[in-house]
Amino acid sequence: MAMLLVCSGAGGILGTQLSGRLVDRYDPPRCLVLASSLFCGAMLAFALLWLVRPVPVALVAALLACWSAAAWAVPPGIQALMLVRVGHQAAAQAMAVHSSSVYVGAAAGGALGGAVVALEPGLLPVIAAALVALGLLLTFRAARFRTTPKETVTTEGERV
Repeated sequence: MAMLLVCSGAGGILGTQLSGRLVDRYDPPRCLVLASSLFCGAMLAFALLWLVRPVPVALVAALLACWSAAAWAVPPGIQALMLVRVGHQAAAQAMAVHSSSVYVGAAAGGALGGAVVALEPGLLPVIAAALVALGLLLTFRAARFRTTPKETVTTEGERV
């Protein structure tokens, strides 16, 4: 169990670092789509492993590291996209709302995940992948993925 936690943590650190670099190099929407797609792929791979169990622990550890990297690669893309959208003036408020939404999502996800596990544990990765795909679809629809910052007006009346 300790080794699985190490694999998850190492994957998370790698995913966050890589995603942050990719967001700086490319546009946030592309990085968000890539990270979310990798997350969905890892969840579907977990669902397939559930069907062919027992599975070697080494395979689960490798997939867990990939899943964790993908899961932790999502937030930098979301944050960068949000900051581009709201502009400099509303960045602090947007980050506060984002932080609050993370905790609401964690609570709701825990409740939904617990209900799914009570029904059939093997459905959990499938439902997780479906919800991430749905979230990505809603993000596409709502944001239209413009990457130009919102225009703001300074106190001197200049448009920024």
